[in-house]
Amino acid sequence: MEPCYTSQVNKIYNHNFVFPSISGEFAAGWQKCKRPRSSSFYREKTGSYSYAIRITNKSTQLASICQQRCYKIPVYERQIWEAGAILKTPKKCCATIIVHFINSASTRASYAALQFVVEPEEDYYYGVVSIPPGSDYAYLELGIKETGTLWIEDAILKRVFPIGEYDADSRGRLNINTVEKVKQLVEPVKIQGPVEVKGHFAKPSREFVEDVVACSNKKNSTVQDILLLNIYSFCTLNQGKEPIKIQLQISPDAANWINDGPEEYVGPGELKIFVPQRFLRYTRLLFSTKNKNTSNLRIFFQGQG
Repeated sequence: MEPCYTSQVNKIYNHNFVFPSISGEFAAGWQKCKRPRSSSFYREKTGSYSYAIRITNKSTQLASICQQRCYKIPVYERQIWEAGAILKTPKKCCATIIVHFINSASTRASYAALQFVVEPEEDYYYGVVSIPPGSDYAYLELGIKETGTLWIEDAILKRVFPIGEYDADSRGRLNINTVEKVKQLVEPVKIQGPVEVKGHFAKPSREFVEDVVACSNKKNSTVQDILLLNIYSFCTLNQGKEPIKIQLQISPDAANWINDGPEEYVGPGELKIFVPQRFLRYTRLLFSTKNKNTSNLRIFFQGQG
């Protein structure tokens, strides 16, 4: 099989595990992440110049590897990135690719998870993620979620919007200084014959988690674009000692917001679900405490097409 992407496009260091770590026991730039007791991880040579990470899992818990934080990838909000991997298995199994997002100025943590059923005859699995507001960096986690063996031969994280061929900064703003560049942007692209896209694309779905601190001032959760989702909901867990007031909102443009449903309180240790009753493209939660004390809040968003 031809390589999916060149190193100039794929932003992951040592994405194909060719370079060993200093100890020689694992791949440089990678580490074992979720490690159930019955799982094992090996860096294996699969060809003359090719390597893979083999994960053998004997439990139903996630066994995974992830990039080391020092190799995190710069991103900017509202960019669209493709996350994928070449995965092999002798027997059908459930695998996951998780994109973690980092805000360097706060402790807010979030991620997007792509789920796949890996077939023995298939190899490339991928999906797209939108970078949430406030994110500065991203890194990849890959693994198997059930009993079985999974070979990870390559990991891919590349920006697909703004388009890489054009001269753009990290925020996706185009640098257009000549007539030739303007002409290149507006000219249609001619394609001869059918276009074949290989690989397994993740069905429209999203799993997003963030940890925030609620205070007396109203704050909002990460905005979710639900245009391609049929079923979706928020779930909140109050991990603090103060009641938290939560209001679900919807918007047509992510700028103008309207309340959807009544404002509700989530007590300490309480888990509560919020489901939009009306449809607009964007949704979020507003949250605050009743008094000046703070309270930790975990917000889950899950949806599927």
